[in-house]
Amino acid sequence: MTPEQARKLLAGMTTEYAIQGSYGDPKEWFRLTEWQEDMPPQGILRALVDEDTGERWQIDTRIVCRYVTAPQPVGEDPVTPEEARDLLARILTLKAPGFKEPEALDAISTIARMRTEYALIRQPYPGAEWHQVTHWSKEENPLNDGYELADNERIVYRYSTTPQPLGEEQ
Repeated sequence: MTPEQARKLLAGMTTEYAIQGSYGDPKEWFRLTEWQEDMPPQGILRALVDEDTGERWQIDTRIVCRYVTAPQPVGEDPVTPEEARDLLARILTLKAPGFKEPEALDAISTIARMRTEYALIRQPYPGAEWHQVTHWSKEENPLNDGYELADNERIVYRYSTTPQPLGEEQ
């Protein structure tokens, strides 16, 4: 991977937001909402209600964000987080030429900390836009076992960073 490839991958990244909740333990947070491109309003949730018993629990909430790359068809790997980790190790041990720029090192370090997510997209008819059918998953095949892709379906992947609370170093 060259510095240009690393920059190109990161240049297409977008930010996604979600709300996390905690029952008071600062180390145990769980996601309350799906990831979305628009930032949710602060203070949106303060209590959860058990639908069966009506019991309420007070919870702390926070907004977290993560960065994601644009989806790519499976098989078109510009650079994987694994390759970035290997490259970063070589750069740090060999002092590789061409990677002295702090931005290039930062880009490769960011990619190395990302994880791969997969989803199914479908094109309703030829020439139409592709639409996401499944949620993003860590599973390489986000479909049920035995499901065969139709001609108008494909699996895509993207890379995402670990969620971080807003306001923390990113």
